[in-house]
Order: sequence, then structure tokens, then C-alpha cells
Amino acid sequence: MPGGIRAIDSSNAANVNVTLEYPSETPHDQVITAGRKLEAYMNDRSDIDWVMMSNGNSAENAQYGDVSSPTLVTYLVDMKEGADAGKLIEDLKSLRPEYEGAEMT
Repeated sequence: MPGGIRAIDSSNAANVNVTLEYPSETPHDQVITAGRKLEAYMNDRSDIDWVMMSNGNSAENAQYGDVSSPTLVTYLVDMKEGADAGKLIEDLKSLRPEYEGAEMT
């Protein structure tokens, strides 16, 4: 489809990346509390195999200039085989009001 836009079907994705980012002035303990709450929600789902949550910097990443904000929590989510990643994405969107002030993508 030259010149057109193609949609990617996310329903059968094996992995999903999720971010939860708060404004820079947000206290770190608030960011971590919210991050763990979202992690627990995802870990309790039957369509997810595992979740890896990360926040902040490591010395190894910093030496290569890969520096992350302390108010950014990232997740790598491994979906169970045959699970609908699109459903997870829609469910996460519905949770946005529970994370006031944060941007969830």
C-alpha cells in the first residue's frame, strides 16, 4: 500500500513495553509506589507470563550515556502464548485515572 498507513496488529504481540512517567518534581517514593502498584496489577493477570520493571540508572548504563529519569518507570511485559496484547493495552488505558499526574504509554 504505497503512500498509505499500515496498522500493526498488536493482538498477538509476544512483548509489550509500558512506561509510567511522572513530572520531574514528583517524589521518588511516590513514583516507586505507583510503579509497584502497576507491576502488581500486571503480574496478577492470567494473560501475562512475566513483567520486568525498571527505574533509575545503573552504573553500567550511565557509562554509555544511557541515563533514565528517576520519575520514569518502564516495564517489559512478556505475554503468554496466544494472549491478546491489544486487550492488555486497552485495560491499561482504562487505569490511567488511577495514576494522576502520570503519563502512561
